[in-house]
Amino acid sequence: MCFNMIRYEKGGRVRGHILGATDEIMQVLEENSMNLQSMAASQFIGPFMSKVQQWEKDLTLISEIIDEWISVQRKWLYLEGIFIDGDISSQLPEEAKNFNTIDEEFREIMRNSNDNPLVTAVCLVPGRLNDFMRLGSALDGCQKSLNDYLEQKRRAFPR
Repeated sequence: MCFNMIRYEKGGRVRGHILGATDEIMQVLEENSMNLQSMAASQFIGPFMSKVQQWEKDLTLISEIIDEWISVQRKWLYLEGIFIDGDISSQLPEEAKNFNTIDEEFREIMRNSNDNPLVTAVCLVPGRLNDFMRLGSALDGCQKSLNDYLEQKRRAFPR
């Protein structure tokens, strides 16, 4: 199966690609996982057990990666509008620099995923789950800095 990669435009310019709907992929993953569990319970599994266990492990990893990817993409889409298009960069230059680094890495993953959208090719890259977890954590840091800055502004200029 292949991911549905969608061309992403913002403000009239192409910003790359984003991950489209994954419902069908997740459903197939779940069905295949259940089939593998049934196979593993068979009395005739003997010579195929290691292959079945590897596929179970891979399907679980793919599912975890997709969940983390969707979370990272949601955060990136929100913050991208603030840090790329907004004037916040001048007020939070360090966080803007951090976001630009995250942005480059995220867009590189999206570019590679668009070039070869095969689910296994994208998700079974060594360290891919850690990549998305690290990006998610870094985006959380950008969000926290933004929230702290807005809270300081709110306190400095109460209504």
